[in-house]
Amino acid sequence: MSIIQQPTLFDIQILQELEIEVKYQEFFSPLELTPLIALFQKENTVGAPVTINYEAALRAVLVSFLEGIPTIKALVMRIKQDVRFKLSLGFLFG
Repeated sequence: MSIIQQPTLFDIQILQELEIEVKYQEFFSPLELTPLIALFQKENTVGAPVTINYEAALRAVLVSFLEGIPTIKALVMRIKQDVRFKLSLGFLFG
């Protein structure tokens, strides 16, 4: 059985040097998040609409590992304090 080495999607060193908007765009471009987001969608159309942005929340959790953010509490604080970070993850301004 032969071993096939898959090339890396991106170099971590180069990724760290990019601007925040470009960095997250490069990080999420090869990932297909739609199947994961579909797990959280509301099945029943009756009742109040769900206003939670699940895609942005999932991106925030993934980026917390990339940025070295240790806790969800620290992640929420960073999202509230850093507008560029918030917008680059897909959250709305407000």
